[in-house]
Amino acid sequence: AGALWTVFGKSGHLRILTKSTDKAAAAATKQHPPAYRYDGFPSSDYDTLASAFQSFYNIPLKRHSMSSAGNSWGNTNISNKHLVFRQCILEDADEEGQEEF
Repeated sequence: AGALWTVFGKSGHLRILTKSTDKAAAAATKQHPPAYRYDGFPSSDYDTLASAFQSFYNIPLKRHSMSSAGNSWGNTNISNKHLVFRQCILEDADEEGQEEF
């Protein structure tokens, strides 16, 4: 169990992680425990929510950062549980993939 706080854009998002009731089944299927998600909080609500989670449930509200830079690393594929980058785009390379000086 736990709680995560993320700010994306101008709003805050809260994810509450729960404990799985059937740990054997969750381990066998490799499933994550259920999570409840809430969004639309003002980004300034972190301190209020963190205090409430700590005092009522004795659970720390952890900040969870997220990249929203919009970078593109080319086309990707999943092969044998590995993320494979295909046609990787390099910023400092010309069309042949050679670095320009």
